[in-house]
Amino acid sequence: AALCEQHDQPWPQTYEVRTGRGGAHLYFAAPAGVVLRNTCGEKGNGLGWKVDTRAHGGYVVAPGSVVNHRRYTVVNDTDPVPLPAWLLGLLTPKAAPAVVVDAGAVRARIGRLGPYVDTAVARETAKIKATREGGRNDRLFASAAALGRLVGSGALPEADATDALLSAGLEAGLGEAECRRTIANGLARGAGAVGRAA
Repeated sequence: AALCEQHDQPWPQTYEVRTGRGGAHLYFAAPAGVVLRNTCGEKGNGLGWKVDTRAHGGYVVAPGSVVNHRRYTVVNDTDPVPLPAWLLGLLTPKAAPAVVVDAGAVRARIGRLGPYVDTAVARETAKIKATREGGRNDRLFASAAALGRLVGSGALPEADATDALLSAGLEAGLGEAECRRTIANGLARGAGAVGRAA
């Protein structure tokens, strides 16, 4: 209700279910050609406090179900209406700005760390760029783990390793979020191996 008021919109008249604890589930017909994800209001990525959404890959408890002796009941038994445009606008993920990594600047920084580190980074990034689709993420992880050993030993700053790997991953066609996750995991694995060996 607060969200509707904030956007000067009426409470949607659509299929509605009252939860066992007194909350409301509003059902909407999904818009064609748009893949919406699940959100959670309490984690800061939703529509507002206590307003969660379920879409692609999500599920809800169906009316008629009983949870902790409390029944989910239908409040408005009508067909779900199309998702209102104002809600679609709020739920549509915003395009992330394109990431630009200055590969030349990264190479120059790493080049100052000595020939061994420079060669190791050059070899690992070349492997990533040469890997075909289907194995690129695995290759990125393996290269990150290899360079993670240099990070763990103090020979290669983590930021430089990340930039070099990210540049190679993006050039190979991987997405930024996927690259960053894989790189962080690989560097941690490699650096951890150095710690265990010590």
